[in-house]
Amino acid sequence: MRFVILCCLACLWAAEPPADLGGAAPALPAGSPAPPLVVLCVEPEDDATPALPAGLAVVRLAEAAQVERWLGPDPALPAAALVGGDGLLLWRGNLRGLPAAWERERAGGFDRTRLAEVAALRLRLRAALQAEADQTSLPRALDLTGEILTREPLDDEALRLRLDLARHLDRREVFRDTLQRLPLAGLSAELANELAWARVTDEDLAWRQPDLALRLSEHARELTPEDPAVQDTYARVRYALGDLDGAMAAQIKAVSLDPDDPALAGALDYYREVLALREAALKR
Repeated sequence: MRFVILCCLACLWAAEPPADLGGAAPALPAGSPAPPLVVLCVEPEDDATPALPAGLAVVRLAEAAQVERWLGPDPALPAAALVGGDGLLLWRGNLRGLPAAWERERAGGFDRTRLAEVAALRLRLRAALQAEADQTSLPRALDLTGEILTREPLDDEALRLRLDLARHLDRREVFRDTLQRLPLAGLSAELANELAWARVTDEDLAWRQPDLALRLSEHARELTPEDPAVQDTYARVRYALGDLDGAMAAQIKAVSLDPDDPALAGALDYYREVLALREAALKR
């Protein structure tokens, strides 16, 4: 399955890859404002423009081809891209990460030279993925994702691809090291929560890593303590680590934040059943 995912990604890039960070931004519809600006794509039924940082003009994309060119295939909506005053594409990702990206740009934190280096590495990565899969092409692609992350440690696309490649190649040490090196500063709560959940729910028990999931889940919880999904993940991590009391506390919090979600309530019932079984065993 993961190999199929990689092949599909290579095919998408072969057809028309998304615009590279650090390069000139794609063309916008006529009449669009001048940079700096944010290009935004939201769910079609969402008519309300989310709160955005002051000082940014906004262009909303509607056509599927434009969305893919700016934000890549199948972006997680609401998604956004940030264009600097010099017309370069600096950042793209979930809208939640935009305020931090804009503050980074205002503080001069986007290194244009480094972004250009990453763009060049992406070209080499595409070539490796589009090459016939053999004993060298995928390991070479894995190495290139590492080079990208060395320059941009929070590059979402490179991170996901590196984890998929390491999994496909059975490079467990690379998989684990990638997550261990992931800097929490600047890591969005959404991505941290997603990665944590994957590391405690993997169908292959050998790939579950609850100790790494704990670090990620605690970070997500610190950023968004009132998010029921984050509390649900934290409960699952505590349970995987054998801390049933901690799991119960976090799941009760999750249910209190969204009492109408049957999945959250079901998880709480499960933890209660396990707790009852444990107490019954102790009384024997």
